[in-house]
Amino acid sequence: MDVDNDPPNHSTHTPPTSDQKVAVKSKVGKLDFEDANFADSPRSEECSLILTQGFYATHFARSVLSVLGKDKYAVFPLKGPKRLLNNATIKKIIKILGLQLGKHYQDVKELRYGHLMFMVTQGDHDGSHIIGLLINFLYHHFPALLKVKKFMRMFITPMVTAVHKKTNAVLSFNTLSEFDDWREELGFKTTEYCYEGEIPEESKYFFADFDQHIKDFYWFDFMDDYAIKYAFGTSIDARNHYWKETDINYFGRRPQAGTDVDSEDKSIRYLDFFNKEFMQYLEADRQRSIPSIVDGLTLSQRKIISRAFKMPITQEIDVGQFSAYVSQHSPYDHGEGSLVSTIIGMGQNYVGSNNINLLQPIGVFGTRLRGGKDHDARGSYLSTQLSPITRYLFHKDDELIFKYLRDDGQSVELAWFIPIIPMVLVNGSKRSGTECSSFIPNYNPRDIIANLIRLLEGRKVLPMDPWYKGFNGKIKKKTSNEFTTEGLIEKGKNGSTITVTELPVGMWTENYEELLKAASRCGDDIKAYKDYSDYCNPDKVHFEITMAYQMKSAKQEEWFLNEFKLKTTLSTFNMYLLDEDGLLKKYTTPEESKYP
Repeated sequence: MDVDNDPPNHSTHTPPTSDQKVAVKSKVGKLDFEDANFADSPRSEECSLILTQGFYATHFARSVLSVLGKDKYAVFPLKGPKRLLNNATIKKIIKILGLQLGKHYQDVKELRYGHLMFMVTQGDHDGSHIIGLLINFLYHHFPALLKVKKFMRMFITPMVTAVHKKTNAVLSFNTLSEFDDWREELGFKTTEYCYEGEIPEESKYFFADFDQHIKDFYWFDFMDDYAIKYAFGTSIDARNHYWKETDINYFGRRPQAGTDVDSEDKSIRYLDFFNKEFMQYLEADRQRSIPSIVDGLTLSQRKIISRAFKMPITQEIDVGQFSAYVSQHSPYDHGEGSLVSTIIGMGQNYVGSNNINLLQPIGVFGTRLRGGKDHDARGSYLSTQLSPITRYLFHKDDELIFKYLRDDGQSVELAWFIPIIPMVLVNGSKRSGTECSSFIPNYNPRDIIANLIRLLEGRKVLPMDPWYKGFNGKIKKKTSNEFTTEGLIEKGKNGSTITVTELPVGMWTENYEELLKAASRCGDDIKAYKDYSDYCNPDKVHFEITMAYQMKSAKQEEWFLNEFKLKTTLSTFNMYLLDEDGLLKKYTTPEESKYP
């Protein structure tokens, strides 16, 4: 199973026989995939299936094929973690490799490819996520394959290259920490290989020395088993404890020396991959997905507020222009489109969104008709500026004692702000990350301030109920961790007409009209209502429903609220936030979520 040491260009090899090619077609089928010529032949153990992240990476990998030839190499593009988890994608990979579910493999002799190779940029967090997902899949279905020498491999491209402006001399750095150590020198420009466009000319040099960029995974002992289990199969608390005990807890801080896998090593232990590379992905995902308890902001929101203060945007500015400014001065790996969406979300003020919008919505930022989704996604006709209250919530004088983070040599934003009241309770949060989803209801700023005063005076805080600005319905406590929100209805004089004037929290006007159509019948196919009229506008709810019979009793009203979906539930069971150390922590009550 040793890798072939032939010269890079394999065009002189004898191709498989026609019988062998027939076997390939019968097994792979129509998968929009170009097989390696030697796959499923006596030389299949020499073949490598290269998995790439997206079609730009595929273009990059196919440049490799133009140098190495197609006898031993094939490229299969992956379109991100969500697509990888798609059952159809996994089935394709299984079919291409020639794997059979339920079969135990001690070697690769029966497989169509002898190597499974990931082409990633070392330090690319999403690339590490994809590799981790594939390893976890194999761990559960084909565990012995992870122990086969040189089956699992990575082709490492530099995280950053530096090209001298005058001499065109090229330096490459496989990790950001290596690059940071060198950065002090002047006279070089840098390029990150993120596969987003044409392949840079200087990249061709590592094709000529292909094997030097391959890193083989290997299994050493039971600790490799533990690393995979703790990455995917344990609770968040157990995972945090494991990383603390193994002295690799770097959450909330930029990784220091020793947190990257050694780029000079020709092999990588599964333990090291999950404790270093995959851990950094989880840290990055937590930062961009889950708010901090300290300032109530996610990473992108913090970048936006930081740049809004720095500019400052006290005058109206185009949303697209502001997004470009933020992206330029606070590098963000997920594009300006994502920043535009975040800026719009921070400016929304319809019922059920922010209690205090930190940015001003100048233009249509979304309404309760569609839960804020009725806006221009590009931000082309939208403008914004800081809301007058924002600078009072995030006081300027406090910034003198805060720590700034650096990214790509730039001072980008504060590690976190400390607003004068806990904004995560004011505006709540509904977020989803790799490890968990998080939901925190909105609370009344006046209730929060009253409790903060009690804390300062050494008195006991009072329990708080959720509160949404502009919401005219009812919020009732169901249990210590659950609340029921109800819309409002008014009965006509004879009880045959019901007017809906408010919807429960989280129910949007257009969605409700669809539910109303579906609720035309109830019980034993008895028609529930005759007709309805829609008088709603972007700010107000007004449905008039003509019932099939008169409704007079309180019991009938309760039936109507339930049958016509005018109740929703808010829960505090899932209040996950990042603590002051950047660790994911579950909070049980809003009173606990004041400040660390």
